[in-house]
Amino acid sequence: VGETLVWRLLSDSYEQRGDTFYAKRVYLENLPKGLKIYANEATYLKAEEKFILKGNVKIITEKEGEIYTEELIFYPKRDLLLAQGEVTIVKENLKLSGSGLTYDLAKGDLKLEKRAKAQFKF
Repeated sequence: VGETLVWRLLSDSYEQRGDTFYAKRVYLENLPKGLKIYANEATYLKAEEKFILKGNVKIITEKEGEIYTEELIFYPKRDLLLAQGEVTIVKENLKLSGSGLTYDLAKGDLKLEKRAKAQFKF
């Protein structure tokens, strides 16, 4: 069975220690899902199949707009994004903020867990 390139990662520096990969100034994209992620640094834990992205994390989505946070856990095979800390979502005339993000890319479900507040521009 042939595999199709789905995720692409670009970075300024890259290092591997065992099954752990480290990168600085990272750009991740998945064109079929319309998703782009920027971060100051990323760690990929192969055994857990997850990325930990830190520092000025910016997620650009076609559907939900732009999402900003300081730390993001990303499970590419599960299409799942998680953030424990503060999150800001900007989309057209709407700005949402809160903490604790769960975003299921496959279902398109996005949820802010705590202290969610919205600002609208008319």
